[in-house]
Amino acid sequence: MTKPLLANQSSARKHRLSSRRSGKQTMSWASILICLVYGSALAHGLIGDRSVDYEATLNAKSLIEYWEYPAEEHDVTTDDGYILTIFRIPHGRADRPDPGARPRPVVFLQHGLLVDAANWFQNLPHNSLAFMLADAGYDVWLGNSRGNSWSRRHHFLSPRSVEFWEFSFDQMAKYDLPASIDYVLQKTGQKQLFYIGHSQGTTMAFIAFSTNPRLAAKIKLYIALAPVATVKYAKTPLAKLSLLHEVQIKAMFGMKEFLPKTFFGSLVAAEFCSRNLLAPICGNLLFMLCGFNEKNLNLSRIDVYAAQVPSGTSVQNIIHWKQSILGGKLQAYDYGLFDNLARYGKVQPPEYNIRNMNVTTIVWSSGKDWLSGPEDVNMLIPKIKNLLYHEYIPEWNHLDFVFGLDAADRMYYKIIENLKENL
Repeated sequence: MTKPLLANQSSARKHRLSSRRSGKQTMSWASILICLVYGSALAHGLIGDRSVDYEATLNAKSLIEYWEYPAEEHDVTTDDGYILTIFRIPHGRADRPDPGARPRPVVFLQHGLLVDAANWFQNLPHNSLAFMLADAGYDVWLGNSRGNSWSRRHHFLSPRSVEFWEFSFDQMAKYDLPASIDYVLQKTGQKQLFYIGHSQGTTMAFIAFSTNPRLAAKIKLYIALAPVATVKYAKTPLAKLSLLHEVQIKAMFGMKEFLPKTFFGSLVAAEFCSRNLLAPICGNLLFMLCGFNEKNLNLSRIDVYAAQVPSGTSVQNIIHWKQSILGGKLQAYDYGLFDNLARYGKVQPPEYNIRNMNVTTIVWSSGKDWLSGPEDVNMLIPKIKNLLYHEYIPEWNHLDFVFGLDAADRMYYKIIENLKENL
């Protein structure tokens, strides 16, 4: 259940003022840095004359429509009151709906941390998994986790309140996935669907499918891309947050949203990354977070990628990831000794047991992934008892699964074959 509002209004006001100040500071850092670099390059005549790609000015739904695919927007309400916006691409670009035809098999795509559903269709149609699936005859649905730019509503909590942001991937797995999957199956009249997750989208699935047998029974096949169960060996600079105390993280970022998406931030990022000589800088920033594979990123589309990120999450979710790095386990959020006793009935938060997951699973992982590295994946694989197979691509990084120039040839066509074989 969602906590009631603070009874002590004076204390609540202090929380709001403190969080508002911290939020403004956080929002300004990235924008100031980009503006300084951009201004310096402009003054020295280093910037090319390439204009911002029109796609970089579009939101996620408009990006689908830009490529002439049908786009639907649906609201899903979770049991704890959050309102999630999910997208649907009901058929391919060249298809026309036939009321008398058999229902198309359903595929549900779930994005990772700090992004939204646009991650699945920011490349050109022939190299974007969501579009390829729609063209291959599938009814494609795309989730948006609570707290990102498309899922910032609640039936009685405001995103301006601290209470709205008191969630992590625990709640995404417990509430978001069951609500979204049940809604999709009810709307399509089907009993099962295919689930494809990337990064945190796999974390949510491992938790949900191992703790909720009713939900697991509704999954025909689970495809985990760059799976993240543990992050004990994560090499990304984001892992350095684990060195900070929880109090320090809250002092830096506040108690509400972490890296929110803003119109100004998206505009500046798109403008900055559209410049010929600055696009490699944007690419290298992505590599620094996710691992290096320079030749496999389309630098001409960096502004399209940058315009959609970050899409926001809660500070509590980031603290949960910090706890995961330090603990080396996939376990529930650690609220501290007394709150753990009240919530879990034990001193330590419970660990999620992936061995309890009864879902046929395919895993794709890579060798240069700084978030889902080989060491962590090697600990995960033996725990998946219904593993159909595991494919490893040595040179890929974390983003090659969604942005890689060779993603279609190396993986997407094989995924479509996997789905056909499990209809």
